[in-house]
Amino acid sequence: MTPKSKRKAVLFDLDDTIFDHRHCRREALTALAQAYPAIAGHELRMMEASHERHLQTTHALLLDGGISLSEARHERMRRLFSDLGAVVSDSQLPGIENVYRNTYERSRRPVPGVISIITALKKTLKIGIVTNGRVLEQEEKIRVCGLDGIIDVTVISEKAGVKKPSREIFHLALTELKVSAGEAVFVGDSWKNDVLGARSAGIPAVWFNRYDEMCPEPGSVEEVTSLEPVDRLFRILGG
Repeated sequence: MTPKSKRKAVLFDLDDTIFDHRHCRREALTALAQAYPAIAGHELRMMEASHERHLQTTHALLLDGGISLSEARHERMRRLFSDLGAVVSDSQLPGIENVYRNTYERSRRPVPGVISIITALKKTLKIGIVTNGRVLEQEEKIRVCGLDGIIDVTVISEKAGVKKPSREIFHLALTELKVSAGEAVFVGDSWKNDVLGARSAGIPAVWFNRYDEMCPEPGSVEEVTSLEPVDRLFRILGG
């Protein structure tokens, strides 16, 4: 029997695993509804779903070079307002985006518990981040969370030229960390991008199911709903 590899590294997703994107977005959408009565009265979850759908579409175009950052942000606002039954003009879009962006940035914070667990793991293990997104935006999120200089390896899709769930982006992180797939574990909130992506690369995955979603494959993966308390997470991730 082949002996089990000793854990040497923990890899994390960034958005909604380390950086609390959902909190920021909820605050920003709430501010939009207060500033623009035409979209007031809609359930926050419905607004989130609409924004996420258009974020994914416009972000993919942005990363592929099809549109600029400002075009992507304006287009997702246009589509969001349309879903909510409001038509906006081109001249209104900069103001709408400013309300959203300013509130989002004021609300930036790490996911509760994540800094403590990374600090604890860092004493004995290498720490990496594998994330989809633009380099400048993702590096700024890491700085906001107070992790600049603490993370050993950060692999960002824009620079890597490949994005999750492709196994190649995970292999890039393993290569930079100088560890094998069996010596690492990956933590992320997205079933498709993180759990399935890591597994396709041969890396054991822990699903951060913070909002208690139904597991697509019950019992197939370690699942946590909180990054607290630290002792419990350390036992799971420390190997």
